[in-house]
Amino acid sequence: MRRLGVVLTLLLVFVVSSCSGDTARDTPAENVDTGDPAAFAPTEDSIRERCVSEMPEQVPIRDVLALGDGDATTVPAVVIGPEQTSDTVLVLMHQVGSALCGWGRFATAAAEQGVTSVLVDLCGYGDAQCPEGSTAAVSAQLGLGLAAELGATRTALVGASMGGSETVLAMAGGTEADVWVDVSGPSSWAGVQLLTVAPKIKTPGLVIFARSDGQPEYAAGKALARSAGAEFLDGGNGHGYELLTDYEGRLIAGGERLLAFAQGG
Repeated sequence: MRRLGVVLTLLLVFVVSSCSGDTARDTPAENVDTGDPAAFAPTEDSIRERCVSEMPEQVPIRDVLALGDGDATTVPAVVIGPEQTSDTVLVLMHQVGSALCGWGRFATAAAEQGVTSVLVDLCGYGDAQCPEGSTAAVSAQLGLGLAAELGATRTALVGASMGGSETVLAMAGGTEADVWVDVSGPSSWAGVQLLTVAPKIKTPGLVIFARSDGQPEYAAGKALARSAGAEFLDGGNGHGYELLTDYEGRLIAGGERLLAFAQGG
């Protein structure tokens, strides 16, 4: 496995609303001031052990890193994709449950289509170690910085469920990605109604929602897309990752459209 290095240091120039308010969080990471991102160094073995069936042997992990902001933040990141990095790199913001592990199947399917993905633990989840008050936007910035380090000429910030809402908040707060995708993001997150911040987003976006989340959330997803000038896709049935791949990890309509949109199609 090719190593890219353990620590990526970035200047973070903004903060958006904090990660909070979910009713089904992972076990949250402790907010520990390590002062040294290199002190926390995940490995491929430790990631596979943590993720178990979501990151089986056949998942093409290219690298595992600890990303830092030059202060007290360390965020695990996993690069999944073909040996040659694609021009478009996806930065994937997870839903609740198993943090970055949940993207394993979709990232593998994307790799089979020649697309590289960067999976990150969001501050407050998984093994991320962040100062109190840090937000998901910190993890997004670090992931996007890694995508640039990989040589991406086009970046897509993509979130499922919680991660979808956090993607909208991050983009409204000034995070720089070429495109963004919200899959099943709740209409209200961290005390913010997404419709109130959507007009701030000037970057092309895609919102994927299913009626199975209930008519109010489905309608809110459509309204969010209109307000942000984004494309809307009816994802059929399911929630979050379920709208992108089937149970065997094969791309379905939502996942196929996501990949095409991310690449400019």
